[in-house]
Amino acid sequence: MDLRALRTLVAVVDERSFSAAADELGYTQSAVSQQIASLERELGVALLSRRPVAPTPAGEALVEQARELSARAEAAAAQARRTAAAGVDERPARIAMSPAAESVLGGVACSGAAGWSTLDVLPAGDAVAALVRGHADLAVVDGVTAPADPLPLDRPLGLTVDLLAETAVDVLLPQDHPLARRAALTLDHLDHARWLIAPACGISADALEAVVRRPLRRGLAYGGSSTTTYCGLIASGAGLGAVPAGAPHGAGVVAVRLDGPQLTHRVELWRHSHDREPVTRAASRLVRAATERAGLAPGPS
Repeated sequence: MDLRALRTLVAVVDERSFSAAADELGYTQSAVSQQIASLERELGVALLSRRPVAPTPAGEALVEQARELSARAEAAAAQARRTAAAGVDERPARIAMSPAAESVLGGVACSGAAGWSTLDVLPAGDAVAALVRGHADLAVVDGVTAPADPLPLDRPLGLTVDLLAETAVDVLLPQDHPLARRAALTLDHLDHARWLIAPACGISADALEAVVRRPLRRGLAYGGSSTTTYCGLIASGAGLGAVPAGAPHGAGVVAVRLDGPQLTHRVELWRHSHDREPVTRAASRLVRAATERAGLAPGPS
């Protein structure tokens, strides 16, 4: 099977439109139709219903495998580029980190890598995508899960995922909040509270909602990444926040342990399984050392 045709099938299914898939891929609509028709002839099955555009059961099964094959092909191409570059130039290691992981580890990790390591802060899914596409050598990503569960991210073949740290989750409250003196809180205590919507700071309200499977009331939306501003907004009453236990926070707020439901903040190191380049191995050691210096270790604190 032609990998380009498989990618075209995935695009048509994702866009639910032949014309939109053509725009996405830079093809003509007739070229998209021809690739799908050729694929259906090769397999002897219908992969798509046309009106409306939707995958057949056979199409759904093939699309699932096509995504994996495409990811493996991108990973193989990225590995080839890295191998070709090895020993030719002293390129820096490229590390992609999600925001909350960077808030805990970023400063420590970069302190030992001045002049040779670059760090991009991206949403967790985008950090993994950067790794798959060869735009990063390592991805350090975080999220909230039930205890012992892995992060709810797609795991392309050819990647190895290692646990770096697990900690509890703290709620950030204004220091004069009625519940600020408690040793621990549950979400039931905060049923009427509003949460600051700040995807680039701390643990997002969306991530909490996805795990606890209950809606949280929304407060002010903040699109920046400044911890000082984030904590200042919480201190002013714009909404509550959540952070990994032990993460630094600003003045005017208090961190109280979230004790119900039981949640874990998890940090994972993603890498290509067969990547043995010295620069990648050195960056991996650096991130692990940063985890230790930050006082983090696998297992809830």
